[in-house]
Amino acid sequence: MNEPRGEFPQIKPLHGTLLALRQGASLLLIRRNKDPYKGLLGLPGGKIERGETLQDAAGREMLEETGLKRPKPKWLGRVTDLLVEGEPPYDLFVLDVFEVTLPEGVLSQPSFEGTIVRLPLEDLRKRAEEIIPADLVIIERLVVERSCTTLDLMSIRKGDTYEVKVV
Repeated sequence: MNEPRGEFPQIKPLHGTLLALRQGASLLLIRRNKDPYKGLLGLPGGKIERGETLQDAAGREMLEETGLKRPKPKWLGRVTDLLVEGEPPYDLFVLDVFEVTLPEGVLSQPSFEGTIVRLPLEDLRKRAEEIIPADLVIIERLVVERSCTTLDLMSIRKGDTYEVKVV
């Protein structure tokens, strides 16, 4: 008879999409106006709705958060991010990351999530403390370096402090 090996981890999996919106040598990010990460810059995105394909969810999130309908998002990779905060259960985000290249001059609309901010990629490191820590790692590895198509993270949040580990 098989004995249990240990306590089953208390984890809530959540599947979503993130969008790297490129415009020239810049990214369009959202300065979040609500928690979590209120006031920080992040990649637009959200949860996948029942029956949606990954690409449909990315397109819907782009429209909802920026008002932009085109062009079609291209898949860059998948990120898992275990958010350790407070007591279990912890959230495990499975995030498919897409990229959209926008022509210069295309403007986004205000979003219920926050204000759209254009961030030159050359300023990424200088403004790192303004960016959601996990999003910064995702931007560096998947979007800028293109050094991987899968990335496993552990985000640890205690009060107002955030730490991200690549695992």
